[in-house]
Parts: sequence; structure tokens; C-alpha cells
Amino acid sequence: MPETALPLTAAQSELWQRCVREPGNAVYNLGGVYDIHGPLDPARWTAAVRTAVREAETLRVRFVPEAGETRQAVVAAEPEIARLELSRDAAEAWMRADVRTPFDLTAPMLPRFALIRLAPEHHLGYVCVHHVVSDGFSQLLLFRRILDIYDAGPDAGKGAPAPLRLLVEDDVAYHADPARHGTDRAVWASRFPGECEPTTLSSRPFVPAADFVRESEVVPGAVAQQLRAAAWEVRAALPVLLIAATAAYVERITGTTDVLLNLLTTARTDAQLRPIPGMVANAVPVPVTVRPGMTRGELVTEAAVEIKRTVRHQRYRGRRVREHMGLPGDPRPFGPTVNILRVGQERHFGGCRATVHDVSTGQVDDIEFVIGETPDGGLPLTVIANPALYDQDEVAAHASRFVAFLADFAREGSL
Repeated sequence: MPETALPLTAAQSELWQRCVREPGNAVYNLGGVYDIHGPLDPARWTAAVRTAVREAETLRVRFVPEAGETRQAVVAAEPEIARLELSRDAAEAWMRADVRTPFDLTAPMLPRFALIRLAPEHHLGYVCVHHVVSDGFSQLLLFRRILDIYDAGPDAGKGAPAPLRLLVEDDVAYHADPARHGTDRAVWASRFPGECEPTTLSSRPFVPAADFVRESEVVPGAVAQQLRAAAWEVRAALPVLLIAATAAYVERITGTTDVLLNLLTTARTDAQLRPIPGMVANAVPVPVTVRPGMTRGELVTEAAVEIKRTVRHQRYRGRRVREHMGLPGDPRPFGPTVNILRVGQERHFGGCRATVHDVSTGQVDDIEFVIGETPDGGLPLTVIANPALYDQDEVAAHASRFVAFLADFAREGSL
């Protein structure tokens, strides 16, 4: 066995078990793309991609059996980088098809890359990676690192991430530590001392996702500015206000006053370990009570308290929280997912400018509201859902309704 064979993180172990049960299910693929304008050097881009993969050990692991358990061995491997020349529509179709193509779990888990030329100074830099080796935060780390290497050239090695071993060892140590893990367990047990029912916007019986449907809208810049001003009024960060607004929207649609939202967290609380790509992310519940007559400020302030408690104890695995809620083994998400991503933001490198966009955020078993930010201050919204629970028309309706709801939420002081 190679010396680089490591145990799986808790997040990897949970996901690996699902992968083994569902071979060929591509919902665990994460896809993203840089929309690049400018005089991109394809050879320089390709070299930057290869260097970034050599640096990020998690992107070169093979899953291997050892003594009755699955471990991950870092191997020497180079990714393939497709070079394509397509129209915009054809490129979008190609990426949609690729992100639905399963990975071979018996091979090294190398990402799939493509550089797609749309015009002489317009390219798409695409990557698809399996969620079992990379969470969404790590995907953004990879994108940033590619641009840094492209800019830095021979000096790029100075920013290389630390070995994967450090991230894995910290995860193992946390789950074995009665002080840290035990404290988090006590907090979650006190928050959910009895049975709870997950929140959903669907009336259909639950079926785990085997695909996804999605629709996109943009919250106009003027409305986004109003939302930022509303957050400032109560000294809250914009993501906190958006999470509170999502809870209010769910209450409006379902009539459920005790809303549970599914919050995706990085589960990275050590600043020194944050730059190491890997899979440690978590999904945990945020309870938000939306009372009749409540003001917007009251809702945001109370939601902020719950979000802070959740984030402070974000490493405690969601599957353990389910046990406290009386839902052991229940595969349903805690509620609609809120995913605040740094997508749509502009980055300049090597005489080019680029914005990153998601193609797939991975497994969505119910419904997910993904909110980013555009260079002009707008808020791009993508609603992604499990097609077993929501059809395309329903997803489109939720996207348009939520944008309209946010406009009302920005203007009105009461719900």
C-alpha cells in the first residue's frame, strides 16, 4: 500500500457509501466554468491546470480497500484537458452532458477539464470533479489557483497548498476529541431535543435525486442594493438577510411557521487548513421561526442568532444531528437548501477577465436556492431541484416568485 494512503474524512465516508450503493449516479459531480474574455494563451492555461492538479493531492487520489475499510491513496496522474471550438449553445449543451457523465470510482479521481473556444478572445474554462474528493469550497480554491499559476509562471510554487494529510488528520482528530466533538454534540442535542419534521416545498413523496433541473434569474441591481441597505439597518451580513428571506419565502409558500433550512457549510474552522483542497463540507439545519406580524428586522436578527449557532458548531455531522431530531437514517434534507456562492464575480489575470459560474452544485435531493453576485452588484439566482419532486415548470415558478418576493422583502418593513 502506498505511504500516501489516508483514511477518508467523515464527509467522504458518508458520500462514498452512497456512491457504492448508487454506482453510475452522476448527481455527485460538481461542475463549474470560468467565462474568460481576453487574449488567453491556451498552452499557458493548460500548463496552469496541470500544475494546479499536481499541487492539489485530493484531485489525484484513488480509493483502495485496506484491512476492511476504504482509504485514499495519492497517486501520480495527469488530467486530460479537452480543447474544443464550439458555439455558445453547443458549449452549454456539451457541459450539461459532461456533468451528467459518471466517474469511474475504481480509477484515480482526476477532474475532467475542457478549454472551449467561443471566439478569438472568448473562452470557457470548464472543470468537472467528483464531490467525494472536492467540496464546493475546494472547487473555488482550484479555480483561483489556476489563475494564480497562470499569472505567476515560474514563481507559482510559492502558493501551493499544504498536503492533504493535514486536512485528513485534523478531521480524524476532531471526531475523536471528546472536548471539541463532545461540546458540539451537546449543543446540537439541546437545539433539537425531540422529533422534528423536515421542511419541503414539494407535496410529492420523497425519492433521492438521480438528476437535477434548474432555472436561473437575476435579482436586479436596484433590488440588491435595497437588500444590502436592509441588512445594514440591522447590522447583518447580506448572506444572513438572504437566508432569513428564504425562510420567509418558505413560510409564505407552505404556511409552516417553524421553518427548517438546509445550510451548506465548509466545516473548516482552522484558518491554516482552509486553503487545502479536499472534501470536509457539511449540511446542517438552521431553524427559523416566522411569526405572524413579525418585522423584517426581527426576523433577520433572530435568524442571525440561529445561523451563528449553526456556523459555530458546523463540524458536527448532519447525520448525527438527524439522530437528535428523531430521524436516524432519514435521507431527506432538513429543508430547502440555501447556498451563498462567490459566483458571478469578476477576476482579472494575464490581461484577461473572467467570471466563474456553476454548472452543477452536486446532489440536490429537494430544492436549492443558489445566490451569487455579479460585477454590477446584481444577485444571480439559480433554483436547482430534484426532478422526482419538482418539474421544470415548478422550478421556473419558484425562481420567478422568489425574485419577486425578494423585491417585496427589500421594500417592506414587515412580513
